[in-house]
Amino acid sequence: MNGIYVPISQDYADRIRSTRQDDFGHAVETHIAGETGYGPCRCCLKQFRPGEKRLLFSYAPVAADHPFNEVGPVFIHEDCQSYNERTRFPEEVKNGRLPISLLLRCYNKEKRVIAAVPIKDISTVEEQINRLLSDPQTAFIHIRNAIDQCFIAGVNRDQGTGS
Repeated sequence: MNGIYVPISQDYADRIRSTRQDDFGHAVETHIAGETGYGPCRCCLKQFRPGEKRLLFSYAPVAADHPFNEVGPVFIHEDCQSYNERTRFPEEVKNGRLPISLLLRCYNKEKRVIAAVPIKDISTVEEQINRLLSDPQTAFIHIRNAIDQCFIAGVNRDQGTGS
């Protein structure tokens, strides 16, 4: 079973950029990426390069009215286009200039966490995602930074549309 990779949408990122306020009333912060500020951007899913402007804001990717609707910090580029290769695992998350330790967090249809799988070998991440999506209890997956636990992107089941 293949996944559809879902970043923060272009519309959402554009709204954050224009209003400079997140959904929780916090002012968006502007930071300059340093040597270790790799990201990735949660919109285009490309790693930040040193010297690039990035915007920091609070984001709740689960959108549920219960405790699993976690709010956490995420970065996006000052200007970019949303990741659109939805059937391919994001290359710069897998093989960017700096390695990212990943965790796959699985949710059920009630949007509650049912499993968390650390990725020990990045070359197996797509295989692990397909295995997890083959479980009927898994409604969707979040790709997260295994160290900081921050949201990177979502993964939904490909319902045969290829988009």
